[in-house]
Amino acid sequence: MSQPEVIDRYEIRRVLGTGAMGSVYAAWDPKLHREVALKVISPTLVRDPKSRERFHREARAIAALRHPNIVEIYDYSGPASEHLYLVMEKLNGDDLFNLLGTKGVLPEAAAAAAGHELCLALEVAHRAGVIHRDIKPENVFVDPAGRVDAKRQQPAAQE
Repeated sequence: MSQPEVIDRYEIRRVLGTGAMGSVYAAWDPKLHREVALKVISPTLVRDPKSRERFHREARAIAALRHPNIVEIYDYSGPASEHLYLVMEKLNGDDLFNLLGTKGVLPEAAAAAAGHELCLALEVAHRAGVIHRDIKPENVFVDPAGRVDAKRQQPAAQE
């Protein structure tokens, strides 16, 4: 699949990751002059009316969440958009899967701290009726200081 150069106003810089739901790109927002992460949902899901409706409902639910360990959503595609996407803050660091692969098992204190931060974020989401359906190391981001940012997760609004 070729990388798009521009999606709506967002200028694609590079691929950050890909998965079953779509791809995440580093992108530039020329209107606000900042780098963002742009999660673009796969074209297969874009064509399904139920998936489109669920995506828009979920984007609003995620955007309403406020917690230091939950992604900040800046924008999302509208109902008439050719693409389905979320615009999120661009993070520095790596996901837990890659860190475990390169550095090995975390020390007990670091693992406990990461688990605690992840649980705090999930508690906020659950209280808002948002249930995460894909908790795994690839979806937990760790910044260079070791702080957990459960920000690459793909929550789903509770139905």
